[in-house]
Amino acid sequence: MAVSIRGRPIRSVRMRGRNDSGEENVPLDLTRDPSENMREILQNVAKQQGVSNMRKLGHLNNFIKLLCNVGHSEEKFGFTYEEMIICCSAMSGTPRKSLALPMKK
Repeated sequence: MAVSIRGRPIRSVRMRGRNDSGEENVPLDLTRDPSENMREILQNVAKQQGVSNMRKLGHLNNFIKLLCNVGHSEEKFGFTYEEMIICCSAMSGTPRKSLALPMKK
């Protein structure tokens, strides 16, 4: 007799799924203004302390989801592509220019 957990055979429980990499699932509210979502994503990805690498990966996934949902329009995001890349490169430790994110109007 096969042992099961909540109706699933143990063998299937052991199989790794797509999100078993350890990254955190960070919610993304697509009803918010795209520039607000982008600001939140970039602030969390660029932080040197206080945000785990797994959470940063979750935010980077949201970055891609937001790009796919909104399209590739700098005007909608409130940031230039260069500013976005500079913030994202902070996670990799790549040397970058100092960047102050513009204040929300």
